[in-house]
Amino acid sequence: MGLASDLKAAVAAVNETDKKLARLVGQHIEDTAAGLQKLRTAIEAKQLAPANFRSLPPAEASELQSLKVPELKAIATRMNLPGRSKAKRKADIVAFLVEHKAPMAPSYEQLLAFWIENR
Repeated sequence: MGLASDLKAAVAAVNETDKKLARLVGQHIEDTAAGLQKLRTAIEAKQLAPANFRSLPPAEASELQSLKVPELKAIATRMNLPGRSKAKRKADIVAFLVEHKAPMAPSYEQLLAFWIENR
């Protein structure tokens, strides 16, 4: 009888270990699915950003001249403009953005005013 009870205890321990492993695998699957959903949402938002950015009124050359080169490049990147990497000098980038009717990046004050208006 000692051998039978030892086998039952071993089977019970294996079953308990399997249950724990199944819970851990299930938790991993849920965590991975949640992470993938966050990524999917971020990618969808990033794909919508150029269209939303284009809906803003176009900036004038004088407004764009006040920005630094990295800021100008960021506008072209946000709009996902083809050929944006070809322009290297500030004057060329400004001309490129004016040609493509690029808007100014909204300032914090503009975003705050928009939020208050539409609240």
